Amino acid sequence: MDESDIMAIVNDPILWWIAIPLGGIILVMASLYIRMSFKSAASVGLSRTQCMKGLRSGILSSIGPSISVFVVVFSMAAIIGGPLTWMRFVGIGAAPVELAAINLGAETYGAPVGSENYNLTAMVSGLYTAIINSCGWVVVGFFFIHRMEKVREKMGGGDKVWLGLISVTAMLGLFGFLSTPFILAMNAKTVACLTGFISMGALTLLGKKIGWLKEYALGIALIIGMIFGSVFS
Repeated sequence: MDESDIMAIVNDPILWWIAIPLGGIILVMASLYIRMSFKSAASVGLSRTQCMKGLRSGILSSIGPSISVFVVVFSMAAIIGGPLTWMRFVGIGAAPVELAAINLGAETYGAPVGSENYNLTAMVSGLYTAIINSCGWVVVGFFFIHRMEKVREKMGGGDKVWLGLISVTAMLGLFGFLSTPFILAMNAKTVACLTGFISMGALTLLGKKIGWLKEYALGIALIIGMIFGSVFS
């Protein structure tokens, strides 16, 4: 089965009919949450005007992160098709994690994304990896979120700086593990990875002086990495 056959399957209209309702569920949940927030506002001393101002601020501040997700959508759609990409991103905003999970699943199967061995089974393996990865968030959130404050205090020993360091080092280890094969490849993937990394670091530093840049940093870094990777491919 070649790549065109795989894309024909993953973009089948039936999958769209299955995936689209998930967006409706998210919209209903968001609407109910906003409604409950407005009803409870008076109990914490907030006026309706303040609530509307907060809602507008939230909508505007979501534009930046959404652009980063929008950029990753193109990469995801090229791998698992439009319907499945919609299914993953409509409820999960961790775009880099989703893409990394799909790549990791395909590599574990033995057919990395973009390789000659990549096939429908490898794609499904990557998709299951992403789904199982997000299941952990749901389970932990449902059973432990009401106890996380106690866990946070115990892990950090009351020191917020120490807790922050634990979180940062865990993320560095994860993304370092995932990016190492691309860096060691010594080809266009290496160029894309390194330029994206350098761009993200530079944009993060600039974001300290230019506040709005923080929201767009991920999307800009991805575009820069892809451009340089394409130039050297």
